Amino acid sequence: MLRALYSAHPGMVLATTLAQQVGYTRSQFAGLMGAFGRRVSHTEGYDGDAWFFEQQWNRGAGCYEYGLPETVREAMRLEQLV
Repeated sequence: MLRALYSAHPGMVLATTLAQQVGYTRSQFAGLMGAFGRRVSHTEGYDGDAWFFEQQWNRGAGCYEYGLPETVREAMRLEQLV
């Protein structure tokens, strides 16, 4: 999922597309995103003013679409995830 978002930059990817790519239902994907957010926000040193994902509601698709801010993309490069 992170690599798909990284590759889509500067574009965004629909939640339904991401769910398909990881083999999850919409509900499972919502749970994944919730768990991810909880994990990040409970990490020691987390900056409450920073966002791991960019997200916006896509009215036409009826779901959120996601992207990665440059800070996360840079961290992925530094950790050699891409």
